[in-house]
Amino acid sequence: MPDAAGLTEYLLNAKYLSRIEGLHDWFISLQKRIEQLHGTANRVSIEQLFDYAAFDCELWHMRQQECRAAGDTPESRAKRMESWLSWLEFYLPGVVIDAQHAADPAALSAFVRHFRRGDTVVTFNYDTVLERALAADGRRWFHGFATEAPADITILKLHGSVDWWRSPPDARGDRKLLFGEGDRECISRAKDLASARRLCERHENLVLATRDTPWPGITALGVRKPLHRLPGASVVWHNAMRALKLADEVYVIGWSASLYDTMARFHFASVLRAREKDPPRVVNVDPAACRPEFQTRMKAVFGDVAFRHDCVQDANWELFARV
Repeated sequence: MPDAAGLTEYLLNAKYLSRIEGLHDWFISLQKRIEQLHGTANRVSIEQLFDYAAFDCELWHMRQQECRAAGDTPESRAKRMESWLSWLEFYLPGVVIDAQHAADPAALSAFVRHFRRGDTVVTFNYDTVLERALAADGRRWFHGFATEAPADITILKLHGSVDWWRSPPDARGDRKLLFGEGDRECISRAKDLASARRLCERHENLVLATRDTPWPGITALGVRKPLHRLPGASVVWHNAMRALKLADEVYVIGWSASLYDTMARFHFASVLRAREKDPPRVVNVDPAACRPEFQTRMKAVFGDVAFRHDCVQDANWELFARV
């Protein structure tokens, strides 16, 4: 699966960008300016791209203070840019789904074999590779919502999922209802990735969304993610905090605790510090775990951490996962 920088490359090269006048050139310019600021050796992550794009929008909003003309004003330009970003969020699940077709769930088979009944996965990933790996191993999982039948493994997706869609309850079609009732917006899960991909393709001409338009069930990108806009996010985060509060063991895999996950860093650390029981055993599995700055971030959140400098698919789980 592509990392956050890989998603930028996928998104900038996607076919639909050519349909949005001026967007591609602006994003290329934005990418170059970010590289100049951080150094050309750095790849621009999708989080960086959206975060810095918001600064461009803010600059145009400010320029409206000096504008006295009608028509194509700085304010209207800022709103177009914000609309473009919104549509890129719409298409991001499709980009992830396309990338996921090349991913091999078997790479996680050794990892998922060590899951035990009652284990909880807290993930920031949009993709469903882990779910596929668990299903291939004959393991039952669910997303922790009351509308689902409980299963052995709980997968809590803190930033949403490529197969989740937001819509009014009466417009969810044949998707599985996860959260929502009455006339409030709900979150539902597509029956498979092909169905989710068709929903992504539904608005390729960028028509204006209506009340009945399904919208991807993922959060916005950047430092300040408006999680309250994602139906069911409260349930997911509450369950994640409870899992951390009660856990005897915590395995941190492929999470860098970056600036763009500051909310999670803050609340994870808060819950762990407030535990009434002894601190959990924490193992970090990541190729970057040998870097001092990486270890400093992990220890700030989790306290005492045992570091393993491995990729999850290459790690020898027999050595350090308690069976």
